[in-house]
Amino acid sequence: MKEILVAYFSRSGVTKKLAEDLAKVLEAEIYEIKPLKAYPLEEDACIQVAKREKEKEIRPALTGDLPETQGLKKLALGFPNWNDTCPRCVLTFLEALDLSEIEVYPFVTSEGSGPDGINDDLQEQCKNLGKLHQAANGDQMSKEALGAWVRRGGQLD
Repeated sequence: MKEILVAYFSRSGVTKKLAEDLAKVLEAEIYEIKPLKAYPLEEDACIQVAKREKEKEIRPALTGDLPETQGLKKLALGFPNWNDTCPRCVLTFLEALDLSEIEVYPFVTSEGSGPDGINDDLQEQCKNLGKLHQAANGDQMSKEALGAWVRRGGQLD
């Protein structure tokens, strides 16, 4: 296992592309977070599902094996910002792993809404996180800048 893992959830493909590019820059392994039941592609329907999951504190089941974390030092975690929070499948993923000794670098794609609220929600929802760095706005950073952010321990230019 490499020391850096880039894990991501993407509904539309935007976060997937950024995560793949970041994994290349970091020479990291990559892992796709896949909910057992896919979110609707139609935006209004997806928003309704996401709201219901948040309100009822649902943790959607995932498909596939979880990544190995032994030897892992850093987790770059990409996902879209849905109503100032992360998709609940990301919480399922985080809660299933022992991340107590791992630095977590969340980066969001959001079509303008940015990473506001993300860190508060992650800290509140996931008690097993080691060091959680301030979320970065992946929409406004190049893959090289995101890579430097992870390498430098969360320092943004």
